[in-house]
Amino acid sequence: NNKFPAPGTEDNPTVVTVTGGGLNIPNNINIGNYVITVENGDINFNGSNHTFNNVVLIANNGNINLSQVQATNLSVFASRSINMNNQASFAGSTLLASGSTNGSINFNGATTSTNGEDNLRVVSQGRITFNAASDSRGSFESGSDFTFNNNSTLYGSIAAKGNITFNNGANVIYTDIA
Repeated sequence: NNKFPAPGTEDNPTVVTVTGGGLNIPNNINIGNYVITVENGDINFNGSNHTFNNVVLIANNGNINLSQVQATNLSVFASRSINMNNQASFAGSTLLASGSTNGSINFNGATTSTNGEDNLRVVSQGRITFNAASDSRGSFESGSDFTFNNNSTLYGSIAAKGNITFNNGANVIYTDIA
C-alpha cells in the first residue's frame, strides 16, 4: 500500500503503470479505485488477504494470477491467461477477459451470491475451465472449449466456439445476465 499513490474515487480512479517487469502483490493488500497496468509481465497475487474494490487490472503482455482475491467490481484483462484458487470471491460487476487463443481462464473461485447483485462475465479467446468453489452467477464465453468440472450450479449462460464438456454432475440454470 505504501508503494502506490493515493487512491482515486469511484468516478476518477488513480492510474498506475508498471514498466520494466511484472507486479507481485504481497499479503494483506486492500485497495480501491485504481487502474493498474503492467506493460510487460505478469500480475501475481502472493499469499492471502487481498481485498480489491473498483479496480481494473491489465497485463498487456502477461498472465494474471488472482490467488484468493476478495473483489467487488473488478475488471481483469490479460493478454494471456487468468488463474485463481478456490478462495477467490467476486461481488458486484466483475469482468475477466483473456485475449490469446493460446491462453485460458481457469475459474476456481465463485461469486458471493447467485442473485442479481453479482454479475460475473468471463470471456476468453482460448479455453475456459470452470471449477467453481460453490454456486456462481455469470456468463461464460469461450473462443475455444469450455469444460465444467464440478458439481456446483452455474446460474447464467455458456457459449463456446469449441466443445462444451460437463463433468461431475454439473448444473446450469439459464439466467439472463445483464
